[in-house]
Amino acid sequence: GVIHRDLKPDNIMLGAHGEVLVVDWGIAKVLPGAVAQAIDAGEGRIGRQVISLRDQDAISATLDGQAMGTLFYMPPEQATGNLAAIDARSDIYALGATLYELLALRRCLDSSSQPDMLMQVANGNWIPFDRAWSQTHPNSKADPDLTAIVHQAMAFDPNKRYPSCDAFAADIRRFLAGQAVLARRRNLIERIGLWYAAHRRQVQLGAGVAMIAAVAVMAGNWLGSRQQRALAEATAIEPRGRMASSDLGLWSDDQIEPLASAIAVLSPDEKDLGVCLVDIGGGTTDIAIFTGGAIRHTAVIPIAGDQITNDIAMALRTPTKDAEDIKLAHGCALRQIASVNDVIEVPGVGDRGPRQMSRQTLAEVIEPRVEELYSLIQRELRASGFEELLSSGIVLTGGSAAMAGMVELGEEVFHMPVRLGVPNYAGGLSEVVRNPRYSTAVGLLLTGLEQRKRDEHLRLHTGNIKNVFEKMASWFKGNF
Repeated sequence: GVIHRDLKPDNIMLGAHGEVLVVDWGIAKVLPGAVAQAIDAGEGRIGRQVISLRDQDAISATLDGQAMGTLFYMPPEQATGNLAAIDARSDIYALGATLYELLALRRCLDSSSQPDMLMQVANGNWIPFDRAWSQTHPNSKADPDLTAIVHQAMAFDPNKRYPSCDAFAADIRRFLAGQAVLARRRNLIERIGLWYAAHRRQVQLGAGVAMIAAVAVMAGNWLGSRQQRALAEATAIEPRGRMASSDLGLWSDDQIEPLASAIAVLSPDEKDLGVCLVDIGGGTTDIAIFTGGAIRHTAVIPIAGDQITNDIAMALRTPTKDAEDIKLAHGCALRQIASVNDVIEVPGVGDRGPRQMSRQTLAEVIEPRVEELYSLIQRELRASGFEELLSSGIVLTGGSAAMAGMVELGEEVFHMPVRLGVPNYAGGLSEVVRNPRYSTAVGLLLTGLEQRKRDEHLRLHTGNIKNVFEKMASWFKGNF
């Protein structure tokens, strides 16, 4: 309910334990309705504090036509004194200018005259981030995704900036995780490289399985013509809906992962009756809804396993790597099924020794984040219009879906059947491959194998037609 209006590095403090404090609220602005919202929410103490802030002259003393704040971090609407246009996105601009300075090691304006700088800010004529980077980092080039994030945060039009700090932070987390950011659409080559880098181990494991499958297919070519005709007939009668859903080349990179996972973990009956696949990855959660044997709706939610790991690291005060190990080994999404008597060891930070903690305490950290994720999924299902058509319920897959309590909490939130989806694979290394985290990789391999079968059938069919034409040509030559 309060806009700072003077965010800059001097007003942002970092505590000894990683906490962030914002100081110097001298020209802050109370948003209309903030007091009523605080009181309606039952936060009487906060409401009274907001009233106290609003009554101080220093908070609301800025008049129309005045420019207050620090020029290097001031948005255009504040530089022109347009108070009516100042909202939370104005602070987003200041945060973007702060990020600009931290990364480029210089400020965004290039003038020593205050009136000139004020005119540059009002017109949005600050130095582009990539050009500033090249000036301070002559031997490197600014990352295009990072440049896009900074430019969107500092956009001249407030409508083109990030709508909230959460959206800004989520895009930065995606960049740090090596994922595609919302501020810039990558080209096809970049997206393929990004997906490969994020799934290198799965692809390498899948390549080994694919080699085994390829050897098996090559060995099958040595069989007799009777077996070849049986294989051709089997692939020729493949249902049209299944072929359409398995042709991943027609889909964008945001849709490839849930479609591939669906091929690996969903049954044809589930797709016919109606099912929602929820693939909980590291940085995002992918949703795919199937009815009548075909995909009807997809969506991406920017909350997934990485956020759960960060919550554990912050709450238990342990390094992120150890928090990830704790999540995989002892994670529980429902506190009712976690025993107080189950004790886990939590590594300390720096020279601090490990501590003992009950597993139920860990569940109390994980459950709110998973419940938030499930509520966003439920909101997306209702918005799609397919919620009432999911007779087969919801199937959870992905690395974080294997945590204890994920299915039970899902049934409480969604009020429909929920199950854990593992890849339908019975070949070599099945004890390793049959894990929710490998659903996408196995789905891609199954798609490739089906495509190979179709290509083989087409080659055989084309060869038969070619033989017929050769025999016809020979007959014409012999008789005419």
